[in-house]
Amino acid sequence: MNSDNIDYLAQSRTFTLAPGGLKDAGEDSAPKQAMPPGTIVDGKYKIISLLGTGGMGAVYKATHLELNKEVALKTFASTQVSMDAWLRFQREAQAIAKLDDANIIKVFDFGIGQNNLPYYTMELLAGHSLADRLLLERPLPKEQALHYFRAVAQAMLHAHRLKMVHRDIKPANIFICQAVGNAPETIKLVDFGITKLITDKAMELDSQRLTGTGLIFGSPLYMSPEQSLGQTVDERSDIYSFGCSLYEALTGQPPFVGTNAFSTMLMHQQNKAPALSEKYPKGRFEQRLESFVARSLAKAPAARHQSFEEVLQDLQMICESTQAQSGQAPHAVPNKFNSPAAVGNAVDTREITVEVTSGSTDSIPNRFNFKWLVLPLGLILLGAASVSLFAILTPKNAAPSSASQVTFLPSLPRESEDLAARKGHKAFSPSSPYFRGKDKRGHRIFEFPAKMNLGELYLIGEPKSSSQIAMGRITFPPGAALYLDTGPEVAANYRLLAGFGPDDLASIGCDHGYAWTARHFKEVGKLTHLKGIKVVASALDADSFTELTKLNQLDQLMLADCPIRAEDVLKIKRLPLLRSLCLDGTGDMTRVVDAIKNSKTIEDLSLANCQLTDRDLEKIATIKHLVHLKVGQNNITTAGLKYLLNLPDLNNLDLEGAVLGPDCIPTLKAMKLNWLKVNAISWPADKQALLRSFPNCRVRICGNSQHEILEPSR
Repeated sequence: MNSDNIDYLAQSRTFTLAPGGLKDAGEDSAPKQAMPPGTIVDGKYKIISLLGTGGMGAVYKATHLELNKEVALKTFASTQVSMDAWLRFQREAQAIAKLDDANIIKVFDFGIGQNNLPYYTMELLAGHSLADRLLLERPLPKEQALHYFRAVAQAMLHAHRLKMVHRDIKPANIFICQAVGNAPETIKLVDFGITKLITDKAMELDSQRLTGTGLIFGSPLYMSPEQSLGQTVDERSDIYSFGCSLYEALTGQPPFVGTNAFSTMLMHQQNKAPALSEKYPKGRFEQRLESFVARSLAKAPAARHQSFEEVLQDLQMICESTQAQSGQAPHAVPNKFNSPAAVGNAVDTREITVEVTSGSTDSIPNRFNFKWLVLPLGLILLGAASVSLFAILTPKNAAPSSASQVTFLPSLPRESEDLAARKGHKAFSPSSPYFRGKDKRGHRIFEFPAKMNLGELYLIGEPKSSSQIAMGRITFPPGAALYLDTGPEVAANYRLLAGFGPDDLASIGCDHGYAWTARHFKEVGKLTHLKGIKVVASALDADSFTELTKLNQLDQLMLADCPIRAEDVLKIKRLPLLRSLCLDGTGDMTRVVDAIKNSKTIEDLSLANCQLTDRDLEKIATIKHLVHLKVGQNNITTAGLKYLLNLPDLNNLDLEGAVLGPDCIPTLKAMKLNWLKVNAISWPADKQALLRSFPNCRVRICGNSQHEILEPSR
């Protein structure tokens, strides 16, 4: 690992998109001018020493003249400050001042100092950043890392409850305060310099001003896919950055390190993060922790934890299991870092600025009104990952939803392998089949473990009220086709799948970041009557695909955000015979396109972020019965879209993330679409004029900070 490159990519720098890649912007190169010791700021503070500088800011140790109290004073490192930088600095001070949590640095004062530059003061911290700790101890002991990140999660839960998104969580902004006496180390989250206040209208206006030209803020090593694309970010973007930072603490390396900032951002958008044990084989990471980190690093925001409350719930379970296995008391954190230094807020205040065109994460409605499932409380999963795929799993009367509305059920009670081991029991294996026969009415009877939640069971094609928790004794009507949406229990214990017979289930899914392993797929291969499979953010090896070849009735296949190879996918001989296929975010799938061209059965196809070109669109255009198509985040042009004119039944088209200009409007108009999703940030400002171009089409316009739905006039 090149340490210089790592340091560079960890910084929140300012870039612009230029021919050949990303270039440093002028703000970072402005001459620095430090205030000498003894300087009086605003008549109240005396500078003692410079603690450090970043691209935009400088932090000093200072004394309040009247109170005789030492503080950290932050101001600009240069007198050459743009209005946008001034607004960002003011927003930072306002953001932190609203926060009141033991794990967040406190702001005391805000004012105007020399050369009309703003400043603010905050508590002076003694210790070191997590980034500094990792320089000497990489990786951290697992128990210590989990202890630190529980504190970070608690801080972010407080910030998110105040509708504040940090947008730059990383080891450099996690401060480990020096232990005093018998008191343990404490954690402080610092540098809210690019915080987004998502409910303050005035701040929203400032945010639009700052991001209206396609700016991206953050640090390349820890930036979420949607943040690096310039899309609207919310709490789930912080969860992704939190996952990247925890990953580095546990393995000693960030999940993605490219040769430069741009390539690193592309890796966040396209590549599946290696498992913790793959990056650091000596770590002995239990499946629950692997699944937790994988869920945090899911590409689609809807596939991650939906709040830091969920994060804390899962971390609590992981910590209890880890402490029980190690025999260590809670919060007993070893400290091998013996050279703390007094510092103030993190001084890495530089920001990334990239001009891009991007979109939102909302999904396309379709004629099947596709949702994988509708939970009893109206919760809908992962709309962004599919284009009406797996319609067979759709409960009737399900309403369309955007990804911003996606939420998840609270964490389920766990009684799986690692917790069972903690209690001194063997991992549960079913001693008899779950199916126990039929009652007098012909209803099928299932007997699941009474204290284990295998997931949600749905009657395919029925309303959401038909769902039941796969726990204890339950019955289903004669002939009912069942879809099982598995959860953490099954992820932690593949043996739970062994209780299903070959024809018990019609479809099965693994989502929510609870990844399956090759052993899970071996059990799935025994369910020979399966018609549908949905797997998100799991690692499939060659043997996994060998198991999938045994499913000779497979009709719908979704393998989204999984690190797979086209050569393994091609082992599934039924590919051209499927009705729905989704391989979003899986890498180069051009060979798969060759295999499915001229298919007479595929109606729904989703190949976003699969390295496709116009040549692939030409092949896709031979799938004559195609109705729903998602091909965004690929290298396609207006010329390639013209091939799609050969698809007579195409009515839903998702092009989010494809860089296209308004010259494609005539081609799109000729397709006679019912639904269109397209990046149109540089297209006509007059929305009604755009709407008139699509009189019979519902259009979702994707932009940097928001999206709009334009309804046709009827």
